[in-house]
Amino acid sequence: MNSLYVNRVASVRSGGMGGVAEPRRIARRWVWLGAMAVRRSLAFGYATCVAAATTCSLAACVGVLTDDDALKPDAGAGRGDAASLDATTLSDGAPGPDASVTVLDAAGYDSGAASVVDAHAGVDTDAGDLPVAPFHVVGRFVDTASGPMFAWPGTQIHARFSGTGITARLDVVNRYVASMDNGPSLTLTPISVANGVATYAVATGLAMGVHELVITKRTEALVGLGRLVALEPQGGVLVPSAAPAGRRIEVIGDSISAGYGAAASDPCSFSADTQSEADAWGALAATQLGALRFTIAYSGIGMYRNYSGSTEAQMPVLYDRSLADEPALRWSHEAAHPDAIVINLSTNDFATGDPGAAFREAYLAFLRKLRGLHSNAFIVVATSSMLTDAYPEGESRRTKAIAALTSIVSTRQNEGDTNVELLILDEQLASDGYGCDVHPSKATHQKMALKLVDVLKRKLGW
Repeated sequence: MNSLYVNRVASVRSGGMGGVAEPRRIARRWVWLGAMAVRRSLAFGYATCVAAATTCSLAACVGVLTDDDALKPDAGAGRGDAASLDATTLSDGAPGPDASVTVLDAAGYDSGAASVVDAHAGVDTDAGDLPVAPFHVVGRFVDTASGPMFAWPGTQIHARFSGTGITARLDVVNRYVASMDNGPSLTLTPISVANGVATYAVATGLAMGVHELVITKRTEALVGLGRLVALEPQGGVLVPSAAPAGRRIEVIGDSISAGYGAAASDPCSFSADTQSEADAWGALAATQLGALRFTIAYSGIGMYRNYSGSTEAQMPVLYDRSLADEPALRWSHEAAHPDAIVINLSTNDFATGDPGAAFREAYLAFLRKLRGLHSNAFIVVATSSMLTDAYPEGESRRTKAIAALTSIVSTRQNEGDTNVELLILDEQLASDGYGCDVHPSKATHQKMALKLVDVLKRKLGW
């Protein structure tokens, strides 16, 4: 049995709206020991036990690396190289998992396997041919020897298990919520932290039987990378289930869509505890519509220029990444085609004044790119709820932004893309309160979500 050691180096990225800065990521070295081989389906990115069992615990579904080539990119897939995670270590600075930890995720690590997969890659949801696995990651992630890693907010882990409870071990830097048996989402609080891994008693005292679990990453990439280390049922095992399927919404945005400050009330500043993508408008709308969501959002980001004024690493650049801060890890957009794409970008572009024609051209180029990637998706271009004409006085930033987006949508429609619409969101009201740093409150997010739900129901018949 081989051990795999992956060295990682420090990386720093400046934040955006609200002046947030990502914590410095400290170089770490991870140790992983596998216990038995698993078989991967490259078409779907799932792992199944070699043994044809009807139930499968994580302890029986860990992988063995027999060759370092397992971390090389799949030449045929054109996807990310997990070995290039040199700059994407978790930001807590603690040592990696102890070598005795052998209960890991169910993803296999065959030599030459694609290292970037999606929970729905290649799935025809109407055909009933859904891959079965002990758990499913819904969103963009990268397979590594220390478990699946993910960065974008709203990434979910879906699992079915038998027993009376379940414990989860995840990274220590992010914040998570969990829903059991389609019940309300509750914030997870660790019962212990060791070696950079937080242990959560997700559920206890359940009636003996089969239960459904969904864990959601509340926080965004600038907080740090998320990582699933283990799922451990009490009095039972993980029960393989089909991949989640159905309606899909992709939400592309900035701090608003990432739920910046949505878990608190102003005055407050950004922190992992005050952020909640699960309370943001895109997530709320998806829940109301019974849709899976894929949130590609980053605080401070713009379409043409970021809050910092930088015209580098804007959304059109980050959109192609599996992990937000890793340029080398490219996402395969064929992995999942959304039914609807919702874009809420302009707040940071206009935060320091009118960006002019460059904003319009960047936005149009991105819309054309999206149409090329997702030919059948309905695209919603939403205005900002944060921009206002009241401040700075005389600059009319909200009016100018709406005019620019109206022109952009009109241009695309005149170019023949009739499956794109403008959604004018109301300006947030002081009477609804504010989240941290005057970001939308939960009440404002709910109002925004209702408008989006109305549009998607009308257009898509949901």
